[in-house]
Formats: sequence, structure tokens, C-alpha cells
Amino acid sequence: MKTRLSSPAALPEGFATPVRGHPAAFCPGDLELREAAQAAFLDPGLMSAGRTHLEWVLRHSPEAHDGPVAVLGRIEGSTLSVAPSSYFAALATGDALRAEWEREGFGALRARAHELANGDPLRNGHGRAAAIGLAVAAVCGGRVLLARRAAHLAVDPGRWHVAPSGTLEPRVALADQLARELEEEIGVTAVGPPAGLGLGFDLLRLRAELCFRLELYSEDFALGEEFTEASWVDPLESWPDPLAPAAAAVLALLAGRA
Repeated sequence: MKTRLSSPAALPEGFATPVRGHPAAFCPGDLELREAAQAAFLDPGLMSAGRTHLEWVLRHSPEAHDGPVAVLGRIEGSTLSVAPSSYFAALATGDALRAEWEREGFGALRARAHELANGDPLRNGHGRAAAIGLAVAAVCGGRVLLARRAAHLAVDPGRWHVAPSGTLEPRVALADQLARELEEEIGVTAVGPPAGLGLGFDLLRLRAELCFRLELYSEDFALGEEFTEASWVDPLESWPDPLAPAAAAVLALLAGRA
């Protein structure tokens, strides 16, 4: 994927959700995926150590199913390369990092991820299935739609998130995927091409988030079953808590705080 990148700047000191973001002007039609023909290399030790978390997720969310996801290969200059992998691998080598951090801080899994990435895991996904996230600011009248994820979900339960959101799929047109997520999660048909906001970085999962803005014609929507409530939020005012990292990145980019 080609876009101009700069050094990510941290959000204001004291902000609770650990993300970084930096703006980059791009449109979905301009994005060029540089995709590897083979699946990303997964470090056997990291996969084995993260299996406990994967098994926990499957016990708590038996409806979860595996599927293809595009994961970070490397960010070099203005090019982001991706490789095909699987959702369960992303849980074992990405969400497991978040779970470890929340339990004990910088632990063995994170140390291994840093080692595999030569100390730069935000730009080097070697050995991990660092899923590329998709986060869309559905905007109407300057306000962004946020929805609270259900408490029973294994991933970001109870956190406020942008809707729609998801993970990049390999060999699926980005515009088509965004339109599908929009209809599935908030029951809205796309009203025009989304505008690129920039890249966000989830520092707990060590993954990149592609952030977009999409203007809606009205505030009418129908929440999908993974959400329990929704609210329209002005990104220049106070934000609800707790936020999913991708939602924090989107709001920061919209408010010029990234």
C-alpha cells in the first residue's frame, strides 16, 4: 500500500487509550496493496505461547470463526506490504499481546514480538499475524457515530468503537469491503467514497489501523447485534470511555490531535 508516512506522534499525555496516529491524505482508489503470494511467516514459539489466549477466546465466544485476514509485512518508506494469514493466528499473536499487557505489562510475548521485528513491531510484522485494521468514521453534521460493543464479546468488550470497523481481507477490493461492513454493522448503504484519514497504531496489539471518514446523509441507522447502544460524538469535545484503540485513533485524526 502506498501513502506518505511520517513518524507517529503520541496522543496527549494522560490519554487513557494507548494508540498512535498520524495523518496521511489518501483515497481508497489510490491505495496500492503490495501483497505477498504466500502467507506470512508465523513464529512457532509466539503462536504456541499465544494459544492459551486463543483457546480462552473460543471458549468465551464459541461463535467466533476463522477466516482470511491481511496482516502487516513491513512498512518501508511510503509502502505498506501485507500478506495473507488467518483471524485465529491474529488472535494468538496480536490480541494475546493485549491480554498479556493488561495482566502484567511488558511480558515474554511482547519481548518476543519486538525481537522478531528487530525492535520496530509497528512497522515490521515478521513472525506475527498483525492484522491490518479498518476503522471508519461515519459522520453526519460533524458528529461521529460510536457504538458500545457488547460485554460478552471476547475482543474489546464494553468499549466504544467506530462503526463500521473490521480487519482488512486479502484479495477483496477495499471499497467493497467497507461498503459491506457499513451495511452489516449499522444498516446503511454507502453514500459515497470514503476519504482516507491516515494510519493509527494500536500499541497493545501492535497493529496498524487504516482510518477513513464517510459522510452520511442522515443519522438513521440500525445497529448490528454486536453493539448494545450508540451515540453521536463531536470529536472536538469529550470522548466516551472506554474507547477501543481504533476508535481513539479515528477521533484523534479527526480532531487534529494525532
